[in-house]
Parts: sequence; structure tokens; C-alpha cells
Amino acid sequence: IQGAFYQNFDTFMQIYRFVERSLRRREEKIHIILLTLTDTQGEFITIVQQAKWMPVLHKVIQQHLRVGDAFTQYSSGQYIIMLVGISEDHIQKISNRICAAFHKHLGNSKEFGLKYDVYAMEGKVKNDQD
Repeated sequence: IQGAFYQNFDTFMQIYRFVERSLRRREEKIHIILLTLTDTQGEFITIVQQAKWMPVLHKVIQQHLRVGDAFTQYSSGQYIIMLVGISEDHIQKISNRICAAFHKHLGNSKEFGLKYDVYAMEGKVKNDQD
């Protein structure tokens, strides 16, 4: 399968912990993006709507990320994406690209939205003694 690496939640957390530990030795950032399907007021959508649109969002995420990126379903209406070695400006571009691709699948429907939150974790800070 082309694109991002989908894992179940437990395996995703093992990968996350491994990357988090490796940050102690490297000057790198990882970014976590939490994508949430919402209605027009920013609230969670119904279970029936989630069942319809989460597979679409899964496909969009997988197709619009690199092969080395990982993601998992976090709840019935959310996905978590882990990106390694991406700059701050690029995170916004990636998030916007996923949102735009998902909205393209929605067509003219304005009853749903896709909200994203970004969290960054930094590796060790380089100093003169390293």
C-alpha cells in the first residue's frame, strides 16, 4: 500500500514511544496531528455519520502522507498522525492538504468539518559540548 503506515492503536503507541525515546539522543522534531470529524458547530458527528466518513478520511490520510509516516484511529471520529522530521510550516501545509482532499470527497455538503490540532515534541537541544 502506498502512503502512510496505518497501525492499530497499541502498535502505534509502541512506535510513538520508540520515537519519543530516540528524541533524547537526536535533534529532531516529531509532530502529532489529531484530526477530528465535526459538524458545522465544531461538535462530534453522529456514530452513523462517523461510520460513513471515517473510512473516507482513512483513505485520504493514507494517500496524502509519506510512506514513513504513521497513523491510527484514536476514537470513533478521530485519527492521530505522527510525522517525523517535518518543519513547522510544512505541518500546516500537510494538515491543509488533508482537509482539502477530505472536503473534496464531501462534495457540496457543508454539514461536516474536519478540525486538526498539532502537537510538537523536540529532541535534545544541541550545545557546544556534544
